[in-house]
Amino acid sequence: MTAGRKRGQPPAMAYDYRRAILLVQVLALKSELDCELGLRTLARSWGTITYFQDGKFDAAETICALAEAALEHGRGETAKCLT
Repeated sequence: MTAGRKRGQPPAMAYDYRRAILLVQVLALKSELDCELGLRTLARSWGTITYFQDGKFDAAETICALAEAALEHGRGETAKCLT
């Protein structure tokens, strides 16, 4: 049996996974064009960089930037809730 949290200690906030889940859903799209459009839309709405290499969309770099943004957003929301 666990002791639980001490009296007067606020409960721990859950990590915010909404953006990470949304990124995974976009990556799961069957059409490559739909996936690219989804990634570009997420990058624009989240304020991250859309990467291009030799004039072509670079999905791998854009996905990395979006993943970092999703993780930082989750940490930031948790930190705001705790203060």
